[in-house]
Formats: sequence, structure tokens, C-alpha cells
Amino acid sequence: MQTGLRKEGTASPELQKFLNALKAEGRLLKPEEPATAFVPGGTVLGAQSHVDTFTYANTVGRDPIYGATGSTNTRPAALAPGGRFPVVPAPNYASNPTTDFINVKDPSQNGGHTVLGDNTIDESAVLNQVLQYAADNNKIAYFPFGKYRVDSTLLVPVGSRIIGEAWSTITGNGAFFKDLSNPKPIVAVGNPGDVGLAQIQDMRFTVSDVLPGAIILQFNMRGTSPGDVGLWSSLITVGGTRGASALTNTCHDPSSEYQAAFLGMYFAPDSSAYVENVWNWVADHITESFAGGSNIAAKGGALVASTRGTWLHALGSEHWWLYQLNLHQASNVLITLLQSETNYDQGDHVQQTPPAPWVADITNWGDPDFSWCSGGDTRCRMGFANYIQGGSDIYTYASASWAFFSGPGYQPCAGAYQCQNYMHWISETPKNLQAFGLCSKDAWATLHLADGTNIVSQDGFTGSWPGGGGDVGRYTPGNI
Repeated sequence: MQTGLRKEGTASPELQKFLNALKAEGRLLKPEEPATAFVPGGTVLGAQSHVDTFTYANTVGRDPIYGATGSTNTRPAALAPGGRFPVVPAPNYASNPTTDFINVKDPSQNGGHTVLGDNTIDESAVLNQVLQYAADNNKIAYFPFGKYRVDSTLLVPVGSRIIGEAWSTITGNGAFFKDLSNPKPIVAVGNPGDVGLAQIQDMRFTVSDVLPGAIILQFNMRGTSPGDVGLWSSLITVGGTRGASALTNTCHDPSSEYQAAFLGMYFAPDSSAYVENVWNWVADHITESFAGGSNIAAKGGALVASTRGTWLHALGSEHWWLYQLNLHQASNVLITLLQSETNYDQGDHVQQTPPAPWVADITNWGDPDFSWCSGGDTRCRMGFANYIQGGSDIYTYASASWAFFSGPGYQPCAGAYQCQNYMHWISETPKNLQAFGLCSKDAWATLHLADGTNIVSQDGFTGSWPGGGGDVGRYTPGNI
């Protein structure tokens, strides 16, 4: 195996560091197929039969910061059965006959129920009946393109297999989801304690109104193998699209961004879920050529409290108010290719300073309260990309996290590294944290450590985004 990049011509020292951040992990090799990592200037990993964990990167705790680091680490069985991180493709049902499917809108297939899917009436009760019918009869529930309104929680029962058409949409609506002191899921995948199968793909989950008590998608159940409970190629959205006039007509005042949703995704403590290629987005603009507002303060992006095994591959989580991804005393979590952006209304010119309009609930929901910031430090009071609060066995690879603007109306930042003070924040160090490739754009500190140390981007940790990027190639406390 070879990993690395050869240099052709010349490059600046900063660019060379950007090009030559590399990693090899858990590789067993044939004797005649050596592992070699090379950078301009020579080989940094010679021939050997096994590579446990090797990096050549900007490394926290290394002196000098940039260079080679090797270590050993045993992946936990709950996260990596047999020592391997699972990659589970979305079901394609190619071998299933048409009789294995039901069209949820067809009474001749769905148990005799009438479903409209046109966003005109509450269909929570009938959809709950249809999904239970599909699970009871071992059918794959097909949602034709449409917008299915629910005014109370839609339960995805054990045994469900759901597939949409071009992001068929479940939209939450009404008073049931307005109480922020008692948040409720719009869609709940299983009940607490459930064990079994629930697989969803090609769907969209959203809100039709300002719903400060709405958890858009909540995972409660677990399976017996990774991917038994899974979500693939789907969207969670708040605003920006047609069909939610109560939201887009309201959220147009940058001095009073509205609490449009409580959480995008919640992984409950007893859950175990596999998520791949999912975009968890709060609108920063209108996407479908109509007049409407997108000054939105939806509270939290993805909150992981699970301890049983959570796999997040290629999750995009953008423009949530307090954080994009929050690991709250979570254990056995794998994150790969996280992409996040800070809310565009935040920064030097913010008009409603976080956590406002929310009151941070540290005890129940693990919210950041920004108490470490001075009152007027608006670059400090900005939503984090990763907010990590203790737990154990956290493995994160390649987080691309960007800050673009400094306030409403796409106002530019003061300069490079001057949009946001802290991009990734660790309040309590997890036991066995394995973090590689924590990146940032225009953040003064790419990473804040639990002991108060700031990993300042320009102090040896430049990389990723050209001209303003930070790159913590490796942070593995106690395992450098």
C-alpha cells in the first residue's frame, strides 16, 4: 500500500503541509506489498506488514507540531464489530418482486386507507396506520413524491422499510410541536427499548411553521447489526422551500431570528443508528424563487446521546444556531466526512447574540451557554461545528467546517481567520478520543481543548481552506 503525494515542481511550505497530511490505520499487508508513506523530502513510513495508526500531520501535543506519529488503538466492538468500521450501502431492493412493495397512497395496497400527501390535512393518524400495516405484513413502504403533513408524531415502527421518490416529504405542523419546554419528535424511529429493523432512504423531513418544540427526526431504537436502523440519502430541512409560508413569511427579521425548530436530529441514549449521505440544513437563502425570509435560529443540528453505536458517514449539518453536531456524554460514535457551516447571521454584526433567542438547557439537552465569552464577544458566541462533552470511544475523521460571513445580509468578515473564534469545542475530553482532520475556515482557533488550551489556526495548524483554513490533523489525547 502507498499513501501520500509526490511533489511536482515547487510549493509553499504551507501548501506542502496541506498536501502532505496523511493517515494510515488498521492495515494488514502482504509481505511483498509494503506500506510506504512518502512526502517531499523522503519516506516517512517504511515497509512493514501492519500499520495500526500512523499520521503525518499537524498534531496536538507533538513537538514539532508537524510530522510523523504512530500509535496503537483497539477499536471498541460496539462500534467496529470484528475490528472493522461498518460501511453499509442503502438497500436497493433489486431482487424484491413488486408484490413486496406498497404505495402508501393506494388504498388497494395500504390496508384500505386514504392518504393525500398534498399538505392540506393532518395525516399523522392514517400514516401511522399505514406504516404499521406495512411492517406487520413485511412490506416496503413506498412514498410517492408529495408532502405528507403530520400534526403529531409519526412513528416508524419496528420492521419498517421506507423509500421515497425524489425526497418525498414529511412535514411537521401545528400546536403539538410548539412547546419548547416539552419538545416532541415529528418523526420517531421506534420507541425506547425497541430492537429490530427500521431502514429509511430518499426522504425529506421538515417543518411547515415556526415550531420551537419540534425534534424533526428522533432515533429511539436499535438493531442487532449496524445498518439495521439506518437513514440514507435523505434531507432534514428548515425553511428555504415552498410549502411552508407560515415559516418563510415570519422569519425575515435579522434582529429577531425565530425559533423554527428545536433539533434537526436526536439520537436518544438507548438508540443505535447508521446515517449516510444526509443533509441537515437550516436555510440560509430561499431556494425556489419566491419571496420569503430565512433569518432562522433553529437550536441544534444533530444531538448524539447514544452509547450503543452511532455511525455518521457524510453528514452535512449547516446553519443551526448553537451547534451543528453535539456529542453529549455519547459513546461509540464514528463520524466521517462531516460538513458544517456556521449560521450566516452570526459574527461581528449579529443582531441577536447567541444563545438568544434560546435559553441554554445544559442539564437536559447539553446546550452550550457561551458563559466563557464576554457579553459583547460576538465571535465567541457562535454555533460550534463539533461540540464534544465527555463520553467515550469517539472516532472522528475529516470534518470540513466553515464560517463564511459575519452577520445578516452576507456581510464579509474582517479578514482571514477573523469570522469565528472557535470552530470545534471540547468541554470535557472523552475517554479514547481519536480525532483526525478537524478543519476550519476563518476561525481564530480551529479547536478548543477541555483544559482551556486553544489550538490557534495560525500557530502551526494551517491547512484545509486556502488562505484562511485551519487543520488539526491529529488530536488523540494520551495516545500521541
